[in-house]
Amino acid sequence: MRVPRPWIGWRTAVAAVALARGPDAAVNAPEASPLGIVGIATPDGEQWTLGARGIGRPFSVRVVLGNQGATDLRVWRPDSADGVGLVEVVLTDSLGDSIPLRWAPKPRFGRPSPMLLKPHETAVYTLELLRADGIDSLRPGNYRLTAQYRVPASEDARTSGVWSGEAVSDTLNIRIVRPE
Repeated sequence: MRVPRPWIGWRTAVAAVALARGPDAAVNAPEASPLGIVGIATPDGEQWTLGARGIGRPFSVRVVLGNQGATDLRVWRPDSADGVGLVEVVLTDSLGDSIPLRWAPKPRFGRPSPMLLKPHETAVYTLELLRADGIDSLRPGNYRLTAQYRVPASEDARTSGVWSGEAVSDTLNIRIVRPE
């Protein structure tokens, strides 16, 4: 028969249970997001020729969102007014300075346009960097490129049942050069 120990209160019991689960267990740990950036690529290579005032060789970035969960997710269509502007590309130079590249919003006509992503399905955003706001401050050099996908918890997102949150890609290395 166990003898009750009056010095063990409910807080101690909760801590003991958490410790028994192991060092990786956390109480109130946030759930992993079912939506993530599962791929990022620069189909034009790793070198971008950028001319004066943003005129140069086209350079695109492909960002692949993936439903990594077990249930369907609604996301904004990449080519819709609701989907444009949700992906941001960040270029970080060798000094650690970051330059965010964003795209101007499109006017929306009509109703919001989400799409359904079944488990393990993907949606692809193809972004042309020459059309981004912010390229005027880019200089020749080596950069680390990451993409961020952010969907605010707006009224349209709630009423349409669209996923909201943030996902960040892996990092790619690119080089920006001036034309010869």
